[in-house]
Amino acid sequence: MNPRIITGTAKNKKLKVPESARPITDRIKQSVFDTLGERIKDAKVLDLFAGSGSIGIEALSRGAAEVTFVDDNYDAVGTLKDNLINTKFTTAGKVFRKDSGDFLKEARETFDLIFADPPFPTMHEFPVHLLLKVMTPESLTIFRKPAKAVDPQMPTSLEVIYRQTYGESEVLYMQRKVQ
Repeated sequence: MNPRIITGTAKNKKLKVPESARPITDRIKQSVFDTLGERIKDAKVLDLFAGSGSIGIEALSRGAAEVTFVDDNYDAVGTLKDNLINTKFTTAGKVFRKDSGDFLKEARETFDLIFADPPFPTMHEFPVHLLLKVMTPESLTIFRKPAKAVDPQMPTSLEVIYRQTYGESEVLYMQRKVQ
């Protein structure tokens, strides 16, 4: 199944998918972006475990200002770059071939929206606490996990404000706790 861009300036463009990727379904993607609504406009977005770039490219198509894509898989990064060329978003997308945890440790900037879709078998190894480094009080992190898995270990300053289940996937919306 090759994902497509659902709406916006790159509507209906098909995306290539690297063999290593587990692409998000159109149903989940549509629901996530419906939930985000106008938050996507002019947002600075981080797409961790980017794979084909489907989520980040959808954000660009819907009006995000820029997206930083992070994936440590060589083939995924090549495919992602091809998808950015195909959708004409090469100037609005920055691509890093790097482990997502290492990227977060070294990050020097913050993002309005962070998408994290770690591989399900290793989801609990992802250092969720490092998300705080790239989040402002207004930032929102969207985290996809297996529906039957327990939530990842979270720091006390981060809370799940909304969750939605889609078959075997669950999407958590997280933000900093208001002090």
